[in-house]
Amino acid sequence: MLGADLTHTQIIAKIDTVEAVHNFEGIIKQADGVVLLRNELAMEIEPEKLMIAQKWMTQTANLASIPVFLQSQVLESMVENNLAGARQETMDVSSSVMEGADVFILSHETSQGKYAVEATVLLAKAIAEAESIYDHEITY
Repeated sequence: MLGADLTHTQIIAKIDTVEAVHNFEGIIKQADGVVLLRNELAMEIEPEKLMIAQKWMTQTANLASIPVFLQSQVLESMVENNLAGARQETMDVSSSVMEGADVFILSHETSQGKYAVEATVLLAKAIAEAESIYDHEITY
């Protein structure tokens, strides 16, 4: 909740362009968190470089104690299919947790998906499993 002096207001910076990636270190000095919009970044960054950029931004934000939100195409296959194709996506979620992602934002999976509840349950299970074997406090 916001106090009378707005001391609890936070800034979450959206990173969705190459320019934002280039300015990332300056952005995290001013922001309270960052949301990486992977589908928008995928339009500007070559596929073989996108995961490298995500990993670098996650690590850089973690070292600055800035939470990282991942949005877009988290469990995209579950918009139309119940678990079909989700294996690769859950591996991506697990890897992202172990890299230091703090929050996953489901978009189409819950707003338009036929399997919104199932996608949410699967995401929670994948996160819990990855967190059970990785200790962020020791690493960061």
